[in-house]
Amino acid sequence: MIKIKDSTAYHILSFDFLLRVIVVMIVLSSLQAFASTIVLDDTQDTYDTTPYMMMFEDPASQLSAEDVIKNDIITQFKTNTGNGINKGYSDSSWWFSFSVHNRSSNTQWLVELSFPTMDYFELYSIDKKGIITCIAKEGDFFPFDHRKIALNNFIIPLTLRHNQETRYLVHVKTTSEVIIPLKLRTYSSLIEHTVKEYSGLWFYFGIMIAMFLYNLFLLITLRDINYLYYILYVLLSALSNISFNGIAYQFFWPDWPWFHNISIVFLGNLAVMSFMLFTRSFLLTKKFHTTYDLLLKIFIGTIVPIVIAIPFAPLSFSIICLNTVVIFATFLSLIACIIAIIHKYKPAYFYLASMVAVFFGVSLISLRNFGILPDIFITRYGFHLGTSMDVILLSIALGYRYNLIKEENEKLVVLQNEIEIARTIYNSIVQTKVPELPNVAIESVLLPTEVIGGDIAEITKIDEEKTGIFIADISGHGIPASIGAAMVKMACAHANQYAEFPDKFLMSIENTLSERIGNQFITAAYTVIDTKHLKISTSNAGHYPILLCRANNSVLELRPKGGAIGFYHNISFAVADENVSKGDRIILFTDGIIELRNTKGQLFGQERLVDIIQAYREKSITALKNEIVAAAYRWIAPQKEFDDDFTLVIVEIM
Repeated sequence: MIKIKDSTAYHILSFDFLLRVIVVMIVLSSLQAFASTIVLDDTQDTYDTTPYMMMFEDPASQLSAEDVIKNDIITQFKTNTGNGINKGYSDSSWWFSFSVHNRSSNTQWLVELSFPTMDYFELYSIDKKGIITCIAKEGDFFPFDHRKIALNNFIIPLTLRHNQETRYLVHVKTTSEVIIPLKLRTYSSLIEHTVKEYSGLWFYFGIMIAMFLYNLFLLITLRDINYLYYILYVLLSALSNISFNGIAYQFFWPDWPWFHNISIVFLGNLAVMSFMLFTRSFLLTKKFHTTYDLLLKIFIGTIVPIVIAIPFAPLSFSIICLNTVVIFATFLSLIACIIAIIHKYKPAYFYLASMVAVFFGVSLISLRNFGILPDIFITRYGFHLGTSMDVILLSIALGYRYNLIKEENEKLVVLQNEIEIARTIYNSIVQTKVPELPNVAIESVLLPTEVIGGDIAEITKIDEEKTGIFIADISGHGIPASIGAAMVKMACAHANQYAEFPDKFLMSIENTLSERIGNQFITAAYTVIDTKHLKISTSNAGHYPILLCRANNSVLELRPKGGAIGFYHNISFAVADENVSKGDRIILFTDGIIELRNTKGQLFGQERLVDIIQAYREKSITALKNEIVAAAYRWIAPQKEFDDDFTLVIVEIM
């Protein structure tokens, strides 16, 4: 009985084994019908496997090579219909299969996976009997010295006898893009290809190093913050690309696979940050568009938590974030460049040329990473070409900008000399000392908005009983206004023959200047104070009113009819006469006081000035003057400079 049972078990086991072998052979033969076989011969030394590939997605990442073969899963493989294999970002495991028939005399071949950021992959061979052999387990999860051949790409040696036919199975699991640029090469082909690839990469890195060192020297020499941002961008971009190509892993951190896996996204995000800092500074976004400058600051700020989270977040998420950040940074920088061009900032044209280059490279690699474009030479190295052109053009832009600044500085020196001459002239015409006058007390202040101004105030002793006070505001600012003030000063000297008559005084100035001041115009007021008869006479040329604050604290506006000088021709000026008493105050001012605006855009206004005059009625005119000036500064705070010349004259009848 026992022998019968043993014999039965033996036959059952033998039948089961035979059945499995038959199934495997059927599977392999049926699979052979789906895809062509790569035939190796002596006419070629390099073969691209992707046109012969079949593939299968394992979303759960639970299958082993034995499962794929024994469970008929290999029959579910789909033929690759594209020019390459690019599945973008995927959390799945992927299985690929291809068949090789060696008819060449060469028995030593190499499998090259030229995608250095692949995390993990396995290569299996399957013979005609269905026996699976693991040839290699590779990926950048392993230390660099784990590789069979020490190159940036993954190289696996194969031994194929003449006329040998073998099917290979590739298992891939990675957090980066699922890109399979798999080739079969001879040793001579590998050497030739490696020399070309390394030469191209080191040429690129040589450009980056040269740009870094050259601009580092300029940074030390010129101490311009733009050069600091630029060299950081060049350094971090170069390091990120070195890591992307596997060169950094080979030479810089071969024993740190954990850092190598995050180095691309870590260095890449830092490169984007430095580039955006350079963009803000170089394109003067704070000057040209403060709101957009704030948007760039916010964007740069959002990169900081991404960088901090990189060691803790899933690498696939960090890679997607980096690609998204790069795309947004490119568009934001392009808009900043357009804004600068609209403001006629010439260095922005060089920046635009560099942006075209980097946009080309970024678009190619991003579309490749998301699986939209295939992995070919131009999509793999387009970013290198784009960034190398980018840093060269940006370096030219920095040099052009420096030359512009140098020219502007030379012009500024000339302008400063001219301003100094104009300031000397202006100071010579400004009355700095009030003459001693009987029966009146006078306080005055003149604060030009620039080094030189266009306001003028003249206080003249006509005789022992009469005082003439002239105030004028010349349109514009700076040198043109100061030239106009000088012309008014000379016209006043000619008009002094009419000092007792306000209307004739202004008419004399009108006749002297009306056809000599070009597009400028002058508003002015002239008041004669007669302390013997306690009377004032006023004429006005388009100026704000003279304020008369009486002893009872009422305020009267004196503004007789008259137009601005130079705006149109005045036939005559009206005169306003008013009786005064001891203790009355006369206030003359220019529009630089009442047209002050605060941060909300509100005017200081004449009513606020009158309120201060009335509030300080019982105090000295010195205290009143100081309070008006202090109130004006409080109104414009936190700004510290007035927008227009500030002139004030206060007279009290004694």
